[in-house]
Amino acid sequence: MDEQFQSICDEIRGLAKDGAPIPEMFRAIQAHTGEIRSTIFALRVFYQVFNMSLFELHDLGLWNGFNSGNPGVDDDELEERYGTRVRRSLR
Repeated sequence: MDEQFQSICDEIRGLAKDGAPIPEMFRAIQAHTGEIRSTIFALRVFYQVFNMSLFELHDLGLWNGFNSGNPGVDDDELEERYGTRVRRSLR
């Protein structure tokens, strides 16, 4: 695992432990990677940090507030759907 990836994973773990909402975690990843590669990179981080299933990662990737530009799940629904599960499965 490269150093940048590990550093971002550690930051996201810290945010999750502090109870940060999922959209805030995504935006923190996006701040490191930029718009172009942030979705795929974020899904890789969420897989590593939270051991999420492919189905869950796909759903997160469709989130309209994170790079897709398409109507879909909003911030509140994303947090409601995954917030508890994400914090419970923190590695």
